[in-house]
Amino acid sequence: IICRTLKKAGQGELLQLLEERKRKLAAEGLFDPEKKKPIPLFPRKVAVVTSPTGAALRDILNVTGRRNAAVDIVILPCPVQGETAGSKIAAQIKRANDYKMADVIICGRGGGSLEDLLPFSDETVVRAVAESEIPVITGIGHEIDFALADYAADFRAPTPSAAAEIVSARMEEFTGQIESLSEILISAVRNRLETIRLEPLMLRLDDLKESMLVHFRDTLKDRSHRLELLTQMLIQNSPAVILEKGYAFIENRADSKPLPRAALLREHQDIRIRFFDGQADAVTENIRIKQTVTEDSHENI
Repeated sequence: IICRTLKKAGQGELLQLLEERKRKLAAEGLFDPEKKKPIPLFPRKVAVVTSPTGAALRDILNVTGRRNAAVDIVILPCPVQGETAGSKIAAQIKRANDYKMADVIICGRGGGSLEDLLPFSDETVVRAVAESEIPVITGIGHEIDFALADYAADFRAPTPSAAAEIVSARMEEFTGQIESLSEILISAVRNRLETIRLEPLMLRLDDLKESMLVHFRDTLKDRSHRLELLTQMLIQNSPAVILEKGYAFIENRADSKPLPRAALLREHQDIRIRFFDGQADAVTENIRIKQTVTEDSHENI
């Protein structure tokens, strides 16, 4: 074999580059487990950083709509592959933090080749995930796919759908867990007390055991009821439920800042009106602000 030139082929150079970047960022502490933030149990608002036309977004909306429709989804669109995708993903994560737009962020995309997933290993994306004050869940590609953003995230989900399941937990799942734990604890108390064989204390121990069990059951029942009431309150006060009743949410189109009062408006301002089932863009005209009505004034509002 006569060889005139020789160069690397396949994914060798790319994998080497990612490994070197991983070592560098790990040395800076971006992947440290103690820096991971807890994921809220019942998040009211979830920001999704992904392509607005990708299958990942459809999967997330389907899962959250089926499991917990009270979760408010804020879509922060961005490309998920290509040379400029990394900077735009990082910018949307920073935007969500700057405006405190959600309780948790889902960042990800559907499956693809190693090259397709490269933006999620971009250094700017990894740093944005690590520096985010809002907890970040990554759902990048399929279960076997890994990106460097996964190591910096507070929780790595194997797929976008799995990420959506985490932020839209069913109430009945927790009720079942509470009941299961109560049985385990009650059984443990019984077993512990039954190991005591001192005859003079048996009667007192039996009374104490029953008293403890009754008290434990009552306490557990009360806590479960309070948890259910709090959950219902959260659902009833969810922005999505309020919007479903016919109200609308108005924000400035330029920076997405909310506009709760007419006094914040100006003529010919570009605004966005969010309804339960969609949104509409509009321009303000004829702004009328309520005047304070006093005993000496009968002005019409």
